[in-house]
Amino acid sequence: MNISENFVKSRQMRHSRIMHMKANLLHYIRDIWTSNVRKVIEDVGEDDDFTCETWLSAIDYVNVDEGIVRGCFGDVKEFLKNGKLEKVVAVVKSCTSNALGDLTVTLKDLSGTISGTINYKVLTEDRFAKEITVGAALILHNVSIFSPNQSTHHYLNITKKNMVKVFHKDGGSA
Repeated sequence: MNISENFVKSRQMRHSRIMHMKANLLHYIRDIWTSNVRKVIEDVGEDDDFTCETWLSAIDYVNVDEGIVRGCFGDVKEFLKNGKLEKVVAVVKSCTSNALGDLTVTLKDLSGTISGTINYKVLTEDRFAKEITVGAALILHNVSIFSPNQSTHHYLNITKKNMVKVFHKDGGSA
């Protein structure tokens, strides 16, 4: 075998090893991704917040509008567009009135939780005032995000313009 044949054979073997490594890497990535998706589905399946009638009604409402419900609280930066979240579907985990008449809330979606404030003007509307309680599901759009000093903590600022629909914990909606 001459030098050029050795060189060609060497290149072919190297190319074969690289292709084999790439294939293994792709299988590894696919397995991890599948595992992570399966884990999210299992976690959601075990979470009462996402199996209750309130959540299911909110999902049905979004699906009728041909929307897709995805969690955005787990990685807010990925979903931010001009400092806002386009669509939020979440369950109210806690809510308390503050001194200004606003409602301080903790909301939970498929990917995590986030704190926020619902402006007092939202609560002046009868259709929302009585419905926003712990266990209610909210559908919001174009919600502003406040992130002090580019920190990892984010807060929602919810106004009347953001409110699409509220599904109260007893199964009705506003």
